[in-house]
Amino acid sequence: MFNLKELLGFIKLMKRNSRLYAVALILSSIAYPSMYILYAFVNKELIRAVTQKDLSILYNVFILIFLIIAGSCIIDPIGCYVRGYTVRKIINEIREDVINHLLEMPLSYFETHDTGKLMSILSNDLNIVEDAFRNCVRMVIVTTVMAIGSLISIYILEWRLFIVAIILGVLFFLSNTIFC
Repeated sequence: MFNLKELLGFIKLMKRNSRLYAVALILSSIAYPSMYILYAFVNKELIRAVTQKDLSILYNVFILIFLIIAGSCIIDPIGCYVRGYTVRKIINEIREDVINHLLEMPLSYFETHDTGKLMSILSNDLNIVEDAFRNCVRMVIVTTVMAIGSLISIYILEWRLFIVAIILGVLFFLSNTIFC
């Protein structure tokens, strides 16, 4: 379940890198789903070009396809690179904070606590946090953008299909909530 306190703690770990992380996350999370959402409109125009036997529409569609693919090929890698760079900076700062905290601990702490547990925190637990920064947050945003964008595009293309999609979405949500 969603816990606001954990989310705020997660954001607090980012410190001064939060803006750069947010921009990179948005860039890399919106490029991928928007490409697929725009293809619905491309397909509509392709069908219109074929049914009307209009080559000018077909040329415009091919230009649109090229722009969509080129834009995605430029924006997504840049966003992923900046996001990866920011995640590495965040994890390194967290590691430094943990190590500095351990250096300030009294020697008696290390005599009474297992050093294997401390090594586990420095390696395994921080790897889990890194995976959350790198992948989990992005997948939540990608899924949300894909769902909202798909609903908007369905509504624009055919409002009756939108009503069916909303009803099915609510039914799936309720069945998952009740039975899972």
